[in-house]
Amino acid sequence: MLRLLYMYHLAKMADASTTRRANKIPNNLYELCLTNLVNYLQKSKCDRNDLRSLPDIIVMDVYYKMLQEKRLCILAAELSELDIFERLLFYADSQLRLLQCFQAVIEHGSNWLSTELATAYLSKCESNTGSRDPLIQLGLRLGGFLNEAGWYADAQRVLLQCRDLCQAQPQTTYYKRLTLECCHRLLNTQSAYCCFPAAAETYALALKLLGLEPQASGQLPDGPIAVGDTCDKALQTECDDTEQIVMNCRLQVQDAEAMHLKAIAIKEELLGAEDYEVGLSVGHLASLYNYHMNMHLAAEKLYLRSISISLKLFGERYSGLEYDYRGLVHVFTKLKRHESAAHYDRLLQHWHALREESKAEQQPALGSEQVMPLAELQAALFAHND
Repeated sequence: MLRLLYMYHLAKMADASTTRRANKIPNNLYELCLTNLVNYLQKSKCDRNDLRSLPDIIVMDVYYKMLQEKRLCILAAELSELDIFERLLFYADSQLRLLQCFQAVIEHGSNWLSTELATAYLSKCESNTGSRDPLIQLGLRLGGFLNEAGWYADAQRVLLQCRDLCQAQPQTTYYKRLTLECCHRLLNTQSAYCCFPAAAETYALALKLLGLEPQASGQLPDGPIAVGDTCDKALQTECDDTEQIVMNCRLQVQDAEAMHLKAIAIKEELLGAEDYEVGLSVGHLASLYNYHMNMHLAAEKLYLRSISISLKLFGERYSGLEYDYRGLVHVFTKLKRHESAAHYDRLLQHWHALREESKAEQQPALGSEQVMPLAELQAALFAHND
């Protein structure tokens, strides 16, 4: 069946440029083959290592078909394999579909998937005795993906390990560039996760790599403490340098705002106004306005835009909606618009109910599918072309 699938894929690719052959092979032949393969894998529980021999484009198509057919348990088992996940990360055309598969598996109840992949990466780094370059490239891709999916803690674990790998290499221009790229992604993750002191350390390392001096002085507390909490503590202290610490906090908030605005502008220009990456950055800026800058009216507009993008791309069960709904409840409470706050609190409760339904949904019972034998499938499909 795998060989037949590969042949149909080649025929499909040929049909894209040859009108004459498009009349001989049905357009949905490849999709039918994918569906039968997914049903076969679900029913037979065969050794799925055979899938590894297929090209990346076909592997991605098989996994996306698993998503469409709601074979989420077997899909979760596949995506938990770091080696196969790595192939899909490096396949340029799979990013959006991979994110959709990842999100669906998480919503189905496999909340462990992000941590599983991050832990597998750390273990791979510890046991590797060969070249570090593949591990660095994998860390950049995996950390960036987990950040975009909203799993910031695991993204930070991966990117910190990647940064350490980069710094352990001879500090040539090549490895400095990789370290700088890692700092860029790590800074994005830490600021989105409100780990501003940690982000300040990452920013200082990036400046050092560029040969620049930090623009502001002052020592922030250790650990992932949000800037808002740091500022509150600074206002309560009677130390002589209170004013300097508060100024540093404000500067970091302003820097974070500028960074998010720039990220939104760049992503809109490259990806379009309704791309999911734009939605992520819009939501991050909304949280900054909401919790750290008291710009609640601006935050409201951004939250609503982020929600609109998420609903359009991923539906009402998308995990990222929780943060936007909670943010709007906080915004409307601060603005004393209590009816609106109650409305989004109800939406939040509805979202929780949908997530619980997703966890309770069961896979179709084994044996309920009618899997056509390969010989009959071939006869039925090619009979139309005689």
